[in-house]
Amino acid sequence: MSPVALHRLDAAVAAATALILLTASSAPALTNAAQEDLCPLVGDLPPNFARKCIDAGGDASGERCWLTYTPPAARLANNATTDHPGVPLVVDLHGFTSCAIYNTAYTGWKERAEADGFVVVYPQGTANSDVVDLSCFNAGQCCCFKGFRRVDDIDDVSFLRMLIADTMVGSDVPVDPDRVYLSGHSNGCMMAQRTAAELSDLVAAV
Repeated sequence: MSPVALHRLDAAVAAATALILLTASSAPALTNAAQEDLCPLVGDLPPNFARKCIDAGGDASGERCWLTYTPPAARLANNATTDHPGVPLVVDLHGFTSCAIYNTAYTGWKERAEADGFVVVYPQGTANSDVVDLSCFNAGQCCCFKGFRRVDDIDDVSFLRMLIADTMVGSDVPVDPDRVYLSGHSNGCMMAQRTAAELSDLVAAV
C-alpha cells in the first residue's frame, strides 16, 4: 500500500474513532435494571405470550427476563402426541443492539410455532452500560463491553441453562427434554453456538 493510501486509511480510522467516542459520550449510561426503557418487556403483550424474570445470580447479571410464546397449536400437539412426552422448545436469541420483543416479530419462529405446535422462548440480553445503550449476549468474542474493553464476566450460558430448566417445569404445556433447540441472529447466533457446545446435555441442535 502506498504512503498516500496509508495516510488516507489512518485518517479514516481516526475519523471513525472520533465519531464512536462522540456517540458514546452523548449516550446516557444504562444499567441492567433500567433496560426495560430500551427493550420493553412490560405492558400489553400479544395473545399467548407470557413474560418471566428470575434472579440469575451475579455471574449472570442479576435479574434476567424472557418472553414465552405458547400457541394453541402447542396444546393441541401435546394432547395428540404419543411418541414424545411433550412439545419441542425453541430458544430464539436476538442480535447485538436488538431486543427479545423485536425477535417475536421478524424471525418467523412465532408463525412456525403456530403452524407446527411448539413453544418459543425469547431471552433478553444484558445492556452495555459504558459505551452504548445496546443489549448483548456474552458469546465469548462478542459483544458485551465496558468502555472499549470486551468483558467476559456475564455468564449467559448459565442464564440460558436456568431459562431452559425453568421452562421445563413452568411451561403451560409439557416440553420434550430431547427436543430443545437454539436459534439466533448475529450475536444471538454466536450465543446459540456457544451454548450448544457448553450445554450439549440439554441442547439437541442449533
